[in-house]
Amino acid sequence: AQKTWDGGAGSNNWGDANNWNANTLPVSTDNVVIGNGFTVTLNVNISVASLTVGGGSSGSLTIGNGNQDRTLTVTGNVTINSGATINTTGNGGNTFNIGGNLSNAGTLTDGGGDVDIVFNGSTQTISGAGLLTGTEGRGATAGTKTINSAIIVNGNWTNNGGTVGGTGTVTFGGSG
Repeated sequence: AQKTWDGGAGSNNWGDANNWNANTLPVSTDNVVIGNGFTVTLNVNISVASLTVGGGSSGSLTIGNGNQDRTLTVTGNVTINSGATINTTGNGGNTFNIGGNLSNAGTLTDGGGDVDIVFNGSTQTISGAGLLTGTEGRGATAGTKTINSAIIVNGNWTNNGGTVGGTGTVTFGGSG
């Protein structure tokens, strides 16, 4: 099923069911869409099937709220459209698990709060002209990771036995 953010609750909190179509929270089998103009704060730990942020020129998702760290698990693909943003806040313990491909035409950044981005699928592609930066570790589990865009890793990159290839450039600011 598709779950679309409609902002019906009048808050930015993911965990408020009235912000979603049909006034029910997304579950692990849902494809989640946060459209243009919406600003969403992930204030719960959640797993979803896929995630799309931005319908064209805006939209944002912040992982974490205040000093409360959160985990977002997407078992499928993540799409960040042009002008859209996924960032984090908190005290350094947020986790963003991606099981499918990452297509980033917008911005994926730590926003001042550290996040571990874990690419945990068996075969994954990271693509798009968007910005992917951060100050915390990026993990690659066993499997093939294809990187076809420029990525800046200011923290540590841990490759747990996987193959990383592609036409993109990875710049390391930490250890690799």
